[in-house]
Order: sequence, then structure tokens, then C-alpha cells
Amino acid sequence: MNMLRHSNGINRLKYKKSTNIPRVIKITVYVIILILLSLAVFQFVLGKVYNEKFKSRFKYTRIDEKKVFYNDLGSGELTMVFDSDLGLDLNEWNSIEKSFKEKYNIKTFQYNRLGYGYNDGGNRVDLKKQADDLRLTLKKANITGPYILVGSGYGSLVMTNFANTYPDIVKGVVLINPINEKYIKDKEYIKNFAGSKFKYKAEYISAYFGVSYFREKLGLLKEPEDVFSADDEELASEYMSNRIRSKYSQAIYNEIINLENGESSSQIEGMLGENPLAIVSREENMDKDKNLLTLSKSRYITQISTNSKGQYIPISDKEKTLEAINYVLEKAKVNAKK
Repeated sequence: MNMLRHSNGINRLKYKKSTNIPRVIKITVYVIILILLSLAVFQFVLGKVYNEKFKSRFKYTRIDEKKVFYNDLGSGELTMVFDSDLGLDLNEWNSIEKSFKEKYNIKTFQYNRLGYGYNDGGNRVDLKKQADDLRLTLKKANITGPYILVGSGYGSLVMTNFANTYPDIVKGVVLINPINEKYIKDKEYIKNFAGSKFKYKAEYISAYFGVSYFREKLGLLKEPEDVFSADDEELASEYMSNRIRSKYSQAIYNEIINLENGESSSQIEGMLGENPLAIVSREENMDKDKNLLTLSKSRYITQISTNSKGQYIPISDKEKTLEAINYVLEKAKVNAKK
């Protein structure tokens, strides 16, 4: 209390409590921001280092100002175009490519979708746009048709969208462990993909700060199952140098959203006309995939069963994959002679 001059009363002085954030909290926030900025710079520099260390073995063109890498081999009247499964780049076709060199006189074309491999990343595009981008990539790479399309998993949807949009230049289709649009809006069917959505969203955000790099160094981020043999150590390292970047996880996340939204409507009965069709289905999906046989009106249609439990059928069951490809290739040649 304080007695005021010229007053008969007593004045109680009031002290304002400080509303400022305690100094220790401020320092903590600044330290966290500094660490995050340092990690972001580290990830940026790491990307530059890996770009110098691992030079892409493939050619590239640009679609919407973004780099798209591809590999074309061989020669022939037909071109076989390969599209990979969700989460894997064109390395899915390594063993198939080697077999082609030995057995087939045909041109082959492999490429990476947005965000995979050395490709630039970007915002989500739907399956129709992915098919249109593939068509533009083929044009810019001067890879002329007609084409036989081979799609694995998610890549099968890109291929049916391509065939539906550009039927005149497609002469045959191979679908391996296909995603069936009939069930794509079924919650039980799609939860196999949707369950990973938040995982990959968290991964692509955290990758900006080097988290994927440290996870890989701690053995917590593994390369895909059976993709690389013991002799492919350099290829495995090259793959992982791209896998730890945010664009890669973002690509997976974006494609999971495409599946979850059920945005594809390309699997139309008779869309392939008289062109041959082969489907490689897991044993448990044989009945579910039978409706896909109606995509073609040809008498050259086959469904092949695989008992492989591997994640990627072109790798885990190369023989059945080659059986399907050989079937379509031979029947396409028969059609060409008519």
C-alpha cells in the first residue's frame, strides 16, 4: 500500500503480470527452427551430391516442363510399352528386359511416372492425365506405334486409360496383377492401398528435412522386395538415392489418392476390339479379374494364374509374366498378317 499526497485514502498499487513467452520457450522455438532449416539445407545439398554421384543411364524429355526419363531398346515393327506398379520405378522390368534381349525381336520402352526415379516431382494428376502424358512422352521420344501395352498393378490402370483413349495405336494388352475398376470403390478392396496413405504423406513431408535419409541409414527404410540381386548393389544404391527424396513418397501418396477417389473409368467392355489380351492374376483374384477378359472381343484372350506371394509379379514370377507377354505378342503378329 502507498499513502498518496493530498489524499485521505489509501491507493493499492496494481502490478501487471507479464504476458510475454518465457525466455526459455523462445530459445527452444528458435533452436527448433534452426535445426529444421539446417536439416532442409542438408537434404537439399544431399540431393545435389546424389545427382553428381548417380548419373541417370536413361534419356529424358520434358512434359509440362518436368523431366521424364525413359529407356528404349531394340527395334521392330511393334513397340512394347511397360508401366510399373505403385511405388516402383522402371527397375521393376530389369529381368524382363534381359529376357527380351535374348528372345524377342521387338522394340521396348520403359519410363517413370511423375516423381519416380530421376523424374521431377509435382502435384497430383489423375489417371487420364497420366495416360495422356505417356502418349506425349512417346511422341517426344519419337517412339512410334503400334504399341503392345504391359502394365503391372497401378500401371495396369494407366495402360487401360491409354488404350481407351488411343485405341487405334494399340495392338495388344498385358495386365499383371491388375487393379480392377469394378471394385475400386469398394472399401474393403481399396483399404489395402488407402491404409498407406497417411504413412506416405508423413514420409514425403518429413523427407524435406532428411528424415528418410536417416531412416535408410538406420535400416528402417528398405528397398523393394527382390528387385535387386546381390550383383545389383550399384542399382540398389541409385534407387535408394531417389527413394529418400520427398518427391518419391509424394508420388506414391498422390497415386493412392487417385485409387481412393476411384477416378478411373477406363475398363470398358470391348474397348480393345479384336486385339489380344492376357491377364496374370493372383490365385485369390482369379474370379474377381474375370470381368476384365471382356475388355477385348478377340478370340485371343487368356488369364494366367500365379501363386506368387511376392509384392511385384514381374519380379517374383517372371516366367508367368513372360508367358503372358509372349502370348499377346504372338497373337498380335497373327492379327497383323490378316
